[in-house]
Amino acid sequence: MSEKEIAPQELDSIRQSAWSLYEEILKSDLPPKLSSYLLDNLYLIIEAIDDYEITGAAGLERSLNAVIGSVATETAKQASESSFGKQFWGVITKVGVLLKIGKTALELEEGVRKFLH
Repeated sequence: MSEKEIAPQELDSIRQSAWSLYEEILKSDLPPKLSSYLLDNLYLIIEAIDDYEITGAAGLERSLNAVIGSVATETAKQASESSFGKQFWGVITKVGVLLKIGKTALELEEGVRKFLH
């Protein structure tokens, strides 16, 4: 079974969205724990995209799994309720769709929302 190829422009688009959000969060006045949660998880995605030529889709999938695995924390719930929550989960959803883990962006995002409420 060969690994799926992801078009460079798709990776660039998600990286740009993630980096823009990262910069916005850096400038925000979010509580430190919440800011750290969002920044750390966005950085996992950015790093996986930067390393794509080395690690391929598997590296991106590992970073996505780490982010989704952190959903069970109280900080994740606070992140979803923050002013950056929708943008954050939008970026994560795009990665999931890119990897074809969810059938649609809404499916993954809706699953996260249901879990957090």
